[in-house]
Amino acid sequence: MMKQEAAVGALARHLGKRAALVEVKRLLAAEQKSEKKLTAAKIQNLALEMRVQSRKEHIRELEEKTRGSVVEKLKSDNQIYEAMIMECEKDLINIQKGITSDRVFQTHLKEKINFVELEIPAKRASLAKIKAMIGHKRKALVGVMMAKDKLRADNLRLNERCSLLRNKKLLQDFEKVVDACKDLESQTDILKRQHEKLSVNCSAVKSKPKQSGPLRHCV
Repeated sequence: MMKQEAAVGALARHLGKRAALVEVKRLLAAEQKSEKKLTAAKIQNLALEMRVQSRKEHIRELEEKTRGSVVEKLKSDNQIYEAMIMECEKDLINIQKGITSDRVFQTHLKEKINFVELEIPAKRASLAKIKAMIGHKRKALVGVMMAKDKLRADNLRLNERCSLLRNKKLLQDFEKVVDACKDLESQTDILKRQHEKLSVNCSAVKSKPKQSGPLRHCV
């Protein structure tokens, strides 16, 4: 169970916990299956060897008694069993190779587990540094947000002051009013000058002797 948990912990960083659990169970099942096959093959091989040995002894006994067809049949059967033994030995070699491969993988997995266990303290220290950095950045972010709110309030005040410049229609109306005021000022200056001129003329006329009759009016 500890072996399975350690293997799952090592693979979980790369495959995820669920996938790692499935993969480890598959490997352990394959290892158990290979070992069972190896055991069964050894038992079968031993049984066949015993049968071959028994056949050989039986053949020798029969050879001593007779040289007939029964002996030839036994020899043929013996060759068949020997061929079966060779086939079983090949299967046994393949199973042993599979077990060796599984053991190599387990060794690699153990090395990976040891490496991960050694790496965990450094990762934790790095995580603590990152958390501290995040805390500082959050504080800085609060300051930035406060400055942003202040700038936004200042900007709103400036926008209120400069709303005339931002609104083209209001600006055009304002320009028209300014132009109208300038025209009125100009007309006022003209009227003032005309009034002054008329006042001067009236004064000059009043100062002349009354030779041409009474002055009716003077505007």
